[in-house]
Amino acid sequence: MISTQDGARKLDQYFGLTYIVLLLNTSLYLKYVDFTGFWVYPFTAAVYFAYCFIYMLPFIIILQLFRKFVCLSFMQSFLQKLRLKPMWLLYILAVSSITFLQIFIFTDRFIFNMYDFHINGFVWNLLTTPGGIESMGGDPSTTLTFIMIIAGFLAIQSALLLLMLNVRKFENFSQRVFSKLNVNIAIIIFILLGLFQAAAYGISYVRSYDPILISSEAFPLYIPVTFTKLAKSLGMDVKRQPQKLEAKDNALGIDYPLNPITRAPGSKNYNIVWLVAESLRADMLDANIMPETWAFSQKAISFQNHYSGGNGTRMAMFAMFYGLYGNYWFSFLNEERSPVLIDLLIENNYQMDMFSSAKFSYPEFDKTIFVRLPKSQLHDDSETTGSEGWQKDRQNVAKLLDFLKTRDHNRPFMT
Repeated sequence: MISTQDGARKLDQYFGLTYIVLLLNTSLYLKYVDFTGFWVYPFTAAVYFAYCFIYMLPFIIILQLFRKFVCLSFMQSFLQKLRLKPMWLLYILAVSSITFLQIFIFTDRFIFNMYDFHINGFVWNLLTTPGGIESMGGDPSTTLTFIMIIAGFLAIQSALLLLMLNVRKFENFSQRVFSKLNVNIAIIIFILLGLFQAAAYGISYVRSYDPILISSEAFPLYIPVTFTKLAKSLGMDVKRQPQKLEAKDNALGIDYPLNPITRAPGSKNYNIVWLVAESLRADMLDANIMPETWAFSQKAISFQNHYSGGNGTRMAMFAMFYGLYGNYWFSFLNEERSPVLIDLLIENNYQMDMFSSAKFSYPEFDKTIFVRLPKSQLHDDSETTGSEGWQKDRQNVAKLLDFLKTRDHNRPFMT
């Protein structure tokens, strides 16, 4: 019979053995890291070892709290009536919860390999909506394969526990490797690794050191830490390094634009007024629904075969300005890369003022499309009054017209 104290010690050793298995499972992400530059190696190693511990930490904390709960006298009595041993109940919860974690990591890596992004709301909706898997080409064999993978991880986690409880040599090995001293040393190392990778990312973000920023994208649930606000609070003027209109070659990074931008001789610098209506369907541009806009479209060029790059604001706006698929948004946000269009307008001395009835910070257009424009040229709802969107729209139209009246007529403009 296993005592509660002895069982708790074995549970800790089980977590240690599981950490090794999780390292093997998570190691598949390493092939997506582009090891360009010396600092990518220690950063990736720190993230790899620290985040495997972080992935397990919530389960460890919950199970340790539950262990204390089942040791209470009333719970002991309750479990005795059910003929359940407290430690075996904990073992079952430990095996099932850690199996869930292993399956999550494996599934996320599978999705990342296919789509270059980790599990998110879209993926969760796809997995939980009836017919979602089938819409992606899944069939009964796909379901059977994943059932076998789940069974495999469950078997591995169960085997670890059974070996530790029943095989003396395996138990002795676990006791030596995962002694209290070694565990305490490992926790200190994990904390130091976590601090190092956070500092490395924060410094890389400020200095626009892309190899580390890009490498972090390979790991699921990575939490970026930036020092911008801290530096500003200390009175430091922190600015990311200016972008260059050049292609950049790396495995996961941005290669944009693919070719140098050239202009035809004698090209004019046209004035640009760009109006965007949120969630406006194409079939609403109708003589009865929008008579004035319809009348204007009859005297202008109307592009009937333009398609949105996504069904959300950030993706559609991204495609509109960059001419790329919406799912590239995250890479461009991470590198704070502006579209070639804005780069060329700045290069050609365009006068620019932008207006929005929402905020430029959400979605993060101030870090993507308009990242190279100073904040003084981005006018959003923080400068307008009234709670209704149409009230803010009217004020922005008035401000836009003022901009057109007071602008420098010797320069081309975009608004």
